[in-house]
Amino acid sequence: MSTTSNFVVPNTVTLHRAFPNPFNPFSKVPYTVDIGQNINISVYDIRGRQIDNLVNHYHAPGNYMTSFYGNNISSGIYFVTLKHKDGMQTQKIVYTK
Repeated sequence: MSTTSNFVVPNTVTLHRAFPNPFNPFSKVPYTVDIGQNINISVYDIRGRQIDNLVNHYHAPGNYMTSFYGNNISSGIYFVTLKHKDGMQTQKIVYTK
């Protein structure tokens, strides 16, 4: 008897497009991790100030998702930044009230 698995190990760390974007009241942030490592995902305002830290811990390889809630922020442009051992990736998100 043979079995197959649908699990595919990613070959890079990737910050995928947040959805919905623009968002209200929250946006989901999907990402993939290729090898076990610490992942940090933070949200910054247009002035570069960190307003939230969504993720900061070790991840095994796989697909993940976190959420950002805009309950205590003003409408505007924000940046989601994923930092990993080899660099970082950033994307713009827009909060509308």
